[in-house]
Amino acid sequence: MLLNDAKSIKTRSLIFLFIFFFVVLGVIQYFFVRSQLFKAIKDDLNRQADKIINSIYRGGGWTPNIYWQSLQEASNFYIFNSEGLIIDVNKFIPDIIAKVRVPNQEIFIGPRTVVNGIGETWRLYGRKLSDGILILGVHDPELISVADQKILSDSVKFGQTIATALGVKVDEVDQDVYFAIIDDFGNLRFVVGGLNIYTDPTFLSQFGEIRTTKNYFILNRALLDTNGHVAGYIMIPYDINLFSQHALNSQLWFSVIIGLASLIFFVIFGFFYWSKTEMSKRAMREAFRNYFSPQVLDSILRDHTKIKLGGEPKEMTILFADIRSFTTLTETLSAKELTDLLGEYFTEMTEEIRKTDGVVDKFIGDAIMAFWGAPVDQSDQADRALQSAIGMIKVLKTLNEKWATRGYPKIDIGIGINTGVVTVGNMGSVQRFDYTVIGDDVNVASRLESLNKEFLSNIILSGATHNRLLNQVPLEPLGEIIVKGKTLPVKIYKVKEEVFN
Repeated sequence: MLLNDAKSIKTRSLIFLFIFFFVVLGVIQYFFVRSQLFKAIKDDLNRQADKIINSIYRGGGWTPNIYWQSLQEASNFYIFNSEGLIIDVNKFIPDIIAKVRVPNQEIFIGPRTVVNGIGETWRLYGRKLSDGILILGVHDPELISVADQKILSDSVKFGQTIATALGVKVDEVDQDVYFAIIDDFGNLRFVVGGLNIYTDPTFLSQFGEIRTTKNYFILNRALLDTNGHVAGYIMIPYDINLFSQHALNSQLWFSVIIGLASLIFFVIFGFFYWSKTEMSKRAMREAFRNYFSPQVLDSILRDHTKIKLGGEPKEMTILFADIRSFTTLTETLSAKELTDLLGEYFTEMTEEIRKTDGVVDKFIGDAIMAFWGAPVDQSDQADRALQSAIGMIKVLKTLNEKWATRGYPKIDIGIGINTGVVTVGNMGSVQRFDYTVIGDDVNVASRLESLNKEFLSNIILSGATHNRLLNQVPLEPLGEIIVKGKTLPVKIYKVKEEVFN
């Protein structure tokens, strides 16, 4: 029932809209926080670089002899001179710089003393690996005399392949020995300290101040000498996976948790709303189940405005059914017998009306008033009314046979049917009202019912109802009559007896 209810559909739509809203909100929050976080990272990198450069420029310009005075301002950094020489690396990160080259190839013959591009004296030793190059060096002037011993002692720890060389930890090597590992393709795989290794200086100047890789923001600033010429470069990478990814994941989970919490609240609220609505529907169903068919009642429950207080003009078909000679019947039967008979009679007649989705308006003594065309529109309302009337006559035959076994007298009924524009709705006061129809055409149906005695018929219908019939039923025209309250004559028809057999 609920799934077919218009309000239920709206409720489900709201739930889906609610979920969609929080999903979109979560995505928007994620990317907003991401953009703000990345902006904060970039700002932090620029602040680090500004501190370094400002400190450098207080000395008039950058020179290799003063750069270390400012290195404590950055946690991770690379320092290059203008020729691309790697002067120092605080934390090596693969794939941050371009391919490298090593001049002075004679170092691979054995230990050599080399002066690099910034005037530092190094004792270097290069060794060919099966798939790359290993370079070790010492540049502290006080250690040059023992440099070869330190270098050769540590060299054997690196093995013969890049894989074994990369497996050596920094603390396993003498603290005065710096080393670098380069593969056959010129990629710097690891480095500690500044060795006689160069990268392409155009690489350092070709990208903007900040570039982004998969896992890093990389700030690159040119360092100027006292004449304003580029004397070197500082590169500061920021690992966005260390902090930012954790923050983004936290933000994402926060959005998910808030969304789920809100959804749970919405579901609980929706459940109580649904329970209240269902209680109201059950109460309404209980109040109207004796008046409307299940189909009509379902339609009313889907749209309560169909039974709002007040009326509206509408073309409808009205039926009146009355027991003939009821006074004689009351004199023949006891009160209990009469009550039992009327109970069975009204039950069966009501069922025939409800079979065609008609509405039992009221019981007036021994009479029944019913209508079609409201609260649900019925394009075949005339056919439905006539079908119910014929069914009522047939059922009455069965009831008479049943009552005859109890010694009850045979009863007969007359039925009048008319179609016209009437006022339908909840008539009465706020405290008490009935869903009913009023109007001249209602009175016409009542007058037609009383004509059955005169024409010795069971069902008489008006010309208006006849004109609305979609299915052919054997009818006999009875001419025109003047109905009380009407100025124009009304054509009438009776249903032939053969229809009831």
